[in-house]
Amino acid sequence: MSVYRGYLKIIQKNIGVLISYVAIFTLICVMITNTIPGRQIRTFEPDRQNIMAVDEDQSAVSQALLDCLAADNNVTQSPMDKERLSRLLYSGNTDYVLFIPEGFGEKLAEGDADQLKIRSVREPGSGAGYYLDSVTENFMTLVSALLASGYSEEEAAALAKNSAAEKAEVTMMQTDTLSQSERPYYSWLFVYFPYLYLSVMIYIISYVMMPFSHREIRSRIAAAPVPPVRQALQAIAAFLQLFLIFWAVTLLLPLMTKGADFYTSSMAGWYLLETLALLSVSAAIGFLIGNFVRSEESVAALANIISLGLCFLCGVFVPLELMGSGIVRAAHFLPVYWYETGVETLASSTKLDGGSISLLLQSLAIQLAYALAIVMMTLFALKKRHQTV
Repeated sequence: MSVYRGYLKIIQKNIGVLISYVAIFTLICVMITNTIPGRQIRTFEPDRQNIMAVDEDQSAVSQALLDCLAADNNVTQSPMDKERLSRLLYSGNTDYVLFIPEGFGEKLAEGDADQLKIRSVREPGSGAGYYLDSVTENFMTLVSALLASGYSEEEAAALAKNSAAEKAEVTMMQTDTLSQSERPYYSWLFVYFPYLYLSVMIYIISYVMMPFSHREIRSRIAAAPVPPVRQALQAIAAFLQLFLIFWAVTLLLPLMTKGADFYTSSMAGWYLLETLALLSVSAAIGFLIGNFVRSEESVAALANIISLGLCFLCGVFVPLELMGSGIVRAAHFLPVYWYETGVETLASSTKLDGGSISLLLQSLAIQLAYALAIVMMTLFALKKRHQTV
């Protein structure tokens, strides 16, 4: 176990540098978690527009139209003053100006739509302005139809006003799936764990193993009576203690991100399994890079490319729903995608059914298979390099 003890001594000697790497990337992960979800979980809220109305008709129909608009907007009546209204619209203090001319109700009752001079002024390209135009036109169409059916002007105005006030009744179905706004807050932290795990594992493993990449040291190690595969396995055993300590530290992060309810969650066990699988993949990638990279500059470049590249491609920083189908299909071949799939399944479920459990087991199996494949590839490459020393 001489190799094992040698790695432990190197780790202990450089423990300050390793802790600094962990602290830096942990702080970045916590900062991302505390800022990004606030924008992601916003739900729809109706936006009330500020409307200035110039009502020169003062009829039952014109008042009903203003009441209809006032149900969802802020309507203020104003006398005709083009300069003042233009200034309000230009300064952004009002969003929409509606002009209702005298005789509007009578013209509507006579069915003389071509002579209606109702006008509106809005900010160019304003979607809300076009919507308010649509509301006004729909109101006029409804009132015209009621007047043509024999209703009086007052009756038609009242019926149109009541019709506009009707709201659709929505009944929310009870399901086992949570919306973005209902998912537990701590789940966002686990979404960003791939960046933390990949960055830390690549940096700390490479930093410890970098001295062994020099040709003179490799030649001395090759002359030792310990086979290269056994050397690699002893190195993994030495790092295993460091990995478990790092894993335990990351499990305390929910306390720093308003996620203390994670520890009482029924899904906590599955989250732990997902993070262990992700840790194994990250450590395997770090082990591969650490055995063949010889400079700190190369380590920094590879750490950024691999961690950021996998996180962007697999839906960590950018939701996969916003990406093209080709990128999503390519992400299926990457281990981080399957970690994200597992976490999203846990975050959006109140309880797990057979399909969810099957998907989670598939996620874990694929990640562990990737980790094993990378380790085996590294051991094979080390054996070949040992033969050429």
